[in-house]
Amino acid sequence: MGQHLRKPARKPKALGQCAAVAAAGPRVHPHHHLVSGLAKAASSLRALLGDGLAVGKRGDLAKDMWGRATSELQEAISAEHRALPVPRDGRIADLIGLGGLHRRLGQTDKCKAVLSEALAEMRATYWAAAPAELSASAGMLQGVESAIAEL
Repeated sequence: MGQHLRKPARKPKALGQCAAVAAAGPRVHPHHHLVSGLAKAASSLRALLGDGLAVGKRGDLAKDMWGRATSELQEAISAEHRALPVPRDGRIADLIGLGGLHRRLGQTDKCKAVLSEALAEMRATYWAAAPAELSASAGMLQGVESAIAEL
């Protein structure tokens, strides 16, 4: 059983190492989608690991994982936005995820700022949603508004 528990810890480290190698490569631009994709994958794994640690009453380790996940996701979001500075659904989803990480860390002001940014992007894009998606878009918008109001 101990061996089983060690394996998941290696995966985030391996992803982090891949992202570092890709970012350090002289021919790989830091805004490249592969670098951002690796950072997002590592961030997701760290967030999941942090959630598991929190359930296991290891709050100090959970906060460490959530902090690392937050940094990685923020860097990926920023790099993608510098490369393509337009509102888009993927960015909205990433911002909402980042807000969730800030909330886990008790960083209410940062959470509110990130969710407000997501809300602004939603308002900039959701007007153009397909008729079949309008209801879901309106529900998502209201959900983010409610989350901001609760903070």
